[in-house]
Formats: sequence, structure tokens, C-alpha cells
Amino acid sequence: MAGKSDITLLVDGVDESDADAVELTRLAGVLAKRIPRLCELRTVYDGEDLVPGQHVPQNIRNNAKSRAAYKRNLRLASVNIARPMVDSVTIRQRPNGFRLLDDERERSVDAEREWRSCRMTLKARDLFAQRNLYGRSYAMVCRGGGKDYVQPLSPWQCVMEPDGSAAIVYGYDDLSGVESLTIYRLDYADDGSVSGVHSRVAQLESGSRSIPAESDTETIYGVANGDRKGDFSFTPGYKWVSEVNRNWDYAAQCGTLPIVGLSTADGLGLFEPYLSNIYRIAQLNFDRTCVMMTQAFRQRAFKNFPRDTYEENDIAVQEGLKKAGDKIDFAELYVANPAGLWVLPDGVDVWESQSTDVTPWTTALQNEMKQLADMSMTPFGINSNDTGGSASGADLKREGVLFKAQDLNERADDALVRIMRMALVLDGKTDAADEDFTTLWLPIMPIQYSDPASAASQLNGIVSGDMIKRKVLGWSEQDIEDDRRALDMQTLNGTAQSVAAEQAGTRDVDDSFDALAPAAPGTAAAVESTAVIPVPRVADVGE
Repeated sequence: MAGKSDITLLVDGVDESDADAVELTRLAGVLAKRIPRLCELRTVYDGEDLVPGQHVPQNIRNNAKSRAAYKRNLRLASVNIARPMVDSVTIRQRPNGFRLLDDERERSVDAEREWRSCRMTLKARDLFAQRNLYGRSYAMVCRGGGKDYVQPLSPWQCVMEPDGSAAIVYGYDDLSGVESLTIYRLDYADDGSVSGVHSRVAQLESGSRSIPAESDTETIYGVANGDRKGDFSFTPGYKWVSEVNRNWDYAAQCGTLPIVGLSTADGLGLFEPYLSNIYRIAQLNFDRTCVMMTQAFRQRAFKNFPRDTYEENDIAVQEGLKKAGDKIDFAELYVANPAGLWVLPDGVDVWESQSTDVTPWTTALQNEMKQLADMSMTPFGINSNDTGGSASGADLKREGVLFKAQDLNERADDALVRIMRMALVLDGKTDAADEDFTTLWLPIMPIQYSDPASAASQLNGIVSGDMIKRKVLGWSEQDIEDDRRALDMQTLNGTAQSVAAEQAGTRDVDDSFDALAPAAPGTAAAVESTAVIPVPRVADVGE
């Protein structure tokens, strides 16, 4: 990093003793310097990257008709292979709640409720998508949105120190034409612990943006394709417009800035290290397209044509269409069409070009795609010789992207926990600052229940049922809870039916005893009972 004496501060009226101004200036330079690469990544991801125009031959660029055809080929040559490289990982990152790391409780119910309250299911997907595309993404926890405390920040507007000690956020008001740079910094105690967080806002009436907005695709594509200037910088002249704001107590309690960053291992997008491969594939595709276009119609030539001017005995001269001595327009005279009829002088031969074989370009494209798939661990669905299209080969190709998703999940865990911890503290649950929990994830791969069912049967009695459902069957915590409720309800219904059946059986027995009981004396039933059941005599008993 350059020394303070080499920095021209963006904020007026201060010197290098103002640490906030120095840090703001440095981070603003980092943000502006990163913008051209963000333009390039966004353009490639959207499939709008074009082969540079200088690759078109000069004579074609000077011809209006040919230039239009080649311009279309520039568009057709773009192969959007960056999007699946990003999306194949992003769609496999699915948070599924939080688990407390203690012996008394398993799930952090408060954190899961806060997650839903802050609408983090959708916001997390945006954070993962931007992190996988640009290498970094950010989120800010702040007041002002009711119970929705989390605000995603784009790398087009935010940049952060690698150690998380400072960050800036860029903003622009279209109505007033005012740019703003807000810096957030940690305050440290003598023992090195975080003692507080403060922020300051600097503004400049510029009338236009210093860096493009993420939605300004016209500028973004133009910068990436060389049609627009790609040098961005912030103009000095900013002024502090607010006092130091220390109203970030919830962040200080958690020992972090209110802004949290997510990053890949090297801070690069998933396809950023392979841009040269992507451009090489686009160039090969452009060359192949141009060759196929130019070879769509064969070229013809005449050999031994005796002259290039009309004579008196020519049909065109005799019919008054041409004059003797006029130059022969061969393109007009010998038009290539299905019903064309040519009249050739004696001894003239017609030469016809042969089509160029584009197989080498196709083979080179396939090899480049396979090489890119192997290096980036992205399953493009192109079967290589070692996989042969088998099921095990497909699993092998898919293995790399699964490991990438797992690695990115583990790297995102700390950021998500810090976001939820600050949101809980901001929501009044101050004990959350000291709670230790981790993120739960849905399975990266969809579960096929044939093999897991067999594994679950073998593990039955060895590990708990919840662990089998979680680790083997890939159930979410909500699935396990729903299954537990369903089993409880099923058990309750079964118990109720058993009790009802038992009560019904008791009533049947009581009815039988009632039938055998003696009737009241003097009644018809008593007389009938006496006749039916004989009373033994005393002599019979004695015998």
C-alpha cells in the first residue's frame, strides 16, 4: 500500500491525520479500479461479450454489406458458458436453518424466525449469486425496514477491507445529482478487542455518477467490449456532511461492522480465472461461423475468357442493351441463380471453388470445452473418453461442482451467522451476541431414496432416527419436525382407537352378565327363568 504522502485525499478541508478520510480515499480507489473487471464479468455472464472488431479484415470493415454480415457473426459467436459455471453451484447452496452448539438445545428457533422475518431465503440466493459471479458480495444489517433488518449490497457499490476492519458504500441521488461515500470503521480498545463502530458520510455535487450502476447494462457492455472508456475514478472535493455516527451498538456487541462480506477462496468469480479459455472458445466459434458463411455459396471464375468488352456481334449490343466497347460486368452477366442461363464463348472454362472443411474448428471447440470443464470442474454434459457416458462417469463429472458448493457453503457459514446474530441483537435479543450456532444446509445433491433407504435400514439401531433422517435421507430440520408431529398424531389416533375398542368390548361383557343375572321375583322373567333352570333336590346334592 502506498504511503500517506502519496494519497490525494478525496475529502476537502482535512489532512492525513484524519484516518477516516485516508481510509475512505484508499477504499474508493479500490472500488473504482475493480469496476472494469466487474463490467467484464457481468458482460461474459450475460453472454454479451463480442469478439473484438479488429479481428474482422479491413476490406470487410470498409464494405457496408459485408460489415453488417460480420457484425451479425460477432453476435452469433458469443457462447454463454459462464452462466452455467456460476448457476450450477448457486442452485446447490440452500440454507436450512441454524443449530445451537450446546448440549441442551439443537435448533436455534430464534435465528430461524429472524431468518424468515428478514426474508433471507431470497436474499441469501442473491448474495450467493453475486459472490459466485464477482468473487465478493456484501450485506448490511441496519434499522429502517421494520423487522427486515438485512439489506444486500452489491460489489458495484461496496468494498471492504480483507480483515473486516473498514468498509465504504457508494451512493448516488439521481434527483439532486449528489454522490455520497459512507465509511464504516471498527474502534479498538487497548487490548485489541472491538470497543465500538462508527461511520461518517462524505458528499459531492457531481451531477453524474463516477462509476456505473449495476443496472446500466449499456455502459457495462460498452466498457467490456471496448466501445466505451473503461477508466473510472472519484474526483476530489467531497465534504464531510455529518458528525461521527456511533449508533451501531448492536454491531459492536457482536464485534463486527454492520456490513458483512462473503468471498470465494481467492476473491475471484468462479469463471474469472478461465476468461482466456472462454475468449478462445468464442474466437474459434467466430472463425468457424465466418468460414461457414463465406462458403455457403461457391466462388466461380472464368478461364481463357477472350475479352472484357462488348463487340458488335454480341446479343446485348444487337438488342440495344449495351454498346460496343462497353466493359463487361461479369457479375451482372453471369448471375448465379436456379434458373440462370449462361452463354460462354468457345474455349472458356468455368472454375468453381471447393467448400472448406470446418471439422478442425469443431474438433478444436470440443477440445476447448472439455479442457474448460476439467479445469473449472463444471459438468457441461460433454462425455470424455474416460467416462464414456456411463453413470459412474456422470457422477465423476458432477463431483467437482459438489465439492465447490460444499466449500462455498462452509465459507458462507461465518457471514450468515454474523448477519443473524446482529439481526437478533437489533431485534432485542441481546443474548444472541454470545450464542454460538452454525448454519444448516439442505443436501447439495437431490437424494435418490433407493440406496439411502437401504443404508437407513442397516443403520437402524446403531444411530438415532433423527440422525438417519438428517444425514442419510437428507431431510431438513423442518421435515424431521413435521415427521415427528405426524408420528405423534398417528400414535395418538392409534391409542384412541385402542381405548375405544377396549371400551366397546367391556360393554359387550357387561351385557352378557346382565343377561345371566336372576330376574326380580314375581316377574314373568323370573317364572321363565325357574322353568328353564331346574333347582336340584337335597337328595340329589347329597348323592
